[in-house]
Amino acid sequence: MVSFRKYLDSRDYPDSLKDILAKLAAHRELGLKVDDVLSSRPPGTKRDTVHDELVSGVKKGLINIVESPPYTKERGRPPKRYQLNPTLWNEYQISEKTPEKMEQGYAMGISLRAERKENQEKMAAEGMVHCPSCGNPTHKSDIFHLSGAEKDSCLTEYVRAALRRARIETMEDGSIRITVEGLKDVTAIGETEDNCRNNLIEEIRKWIAIRLQKGLDISPLDGQ
Repeated sequence: MVSFRKYLDSRDYPDSLKDILAKLAAHRELGLKVDDVLSSRPPGTKRDTVHDELVSGVKKGLINIVESPPYTKERGRPPKRYQLNPTLWNEYQISEKTPEKMEQGYAMGISLRAERKENQEKMAAEGMVHCPSCGNPTHKSDIFHLSGAEKDSCLTEYVRAALRRARIETMEDGSIRITVEGLKDVTAIGETEDNCRNNLIEEIRKWIAIRLQKGLDISPLDGQ
């Protein structure tokens, strides 16, 4: 997010780490894999370089590692996912004095501050665009059309809408099961609520990808 990235300029971090933190901020509800972050880096960036920067952010307390689903023979060991540390985002919100100001403004179609040409060019070079629905910066590969909707949506916005419709239940064996009202084919099971929630996000990602590959409609949620 532009204002968050500008906020990071006041911190003594490498520019490459600031860019990664901004990417994670734009996908705060999701845990991003190394390859997800790599896709937004300049061409020629090595995967190991991105991995090392993420590890550096974890050591600095700026990035959290998302709890992964348990290992199974069928699925193998799932890749690590990384999220922006909520403390850093909260510090930014406090400094702005108007929590979630950018998101609310974009959602209402309001440009809260003029975006400089160099920022626009940088976003374009990294494959980033503003989501037509929520207005937040996101990778263009995460934009897709919603059936019957006037505007396209992004993966982050759709997952947030799905999580608002999530129904949680405890199974007889103590495990947690989450379903989403309106997405009958999406179900997740986990040992804890957090673990199950992360599994649900992954299932939503897969569900969207499969429907897009098959040319099937994706229905809007929560009036999107």
